[in-house]
Amino acid sequence: MQTIGNVWLWGGFAAVVVIALLVDLVLMRHGGPHKVTFKEALWWSIGWVALALLFNAGLWYYLNETAGQVVANKVGLDANPHNFLLMHAMGPNVAGVIGSAVAAGVLLNFAG
Repeated sequence: MQTIGNVWLWGGFAAVVVIALLVDLVLMRHGGPHKVTFKEALWWSIGWVALALLFNAGLWYYLNETAGQVVANKVGLDANPHNFLLMHAMGPNVAGVIGSAVAAGVLLNFAG
């Protein structure tokens, strides 16, 4: 099986996910139950979007520096010859993160 990752890349990804979960769960619990203000929700959203963009930039740099870019593009083109995988990979991720942040803000606005 061809892959763009290696053990260190997957281990680093898992570590970042675990650390992000711990930060979110521990820091949010540390303050105790409270009403989340718009400003606090905005800062948390900006922080998580920035983390996602940093992760995307790191992955982009890694793929440009390794043969993983060629492998990923070949696998994508084998599956669908009209698919340009790497060219369109970051747009949906960023749009999904921003959409999730907006949806969370709307939910907090109506629920809070």
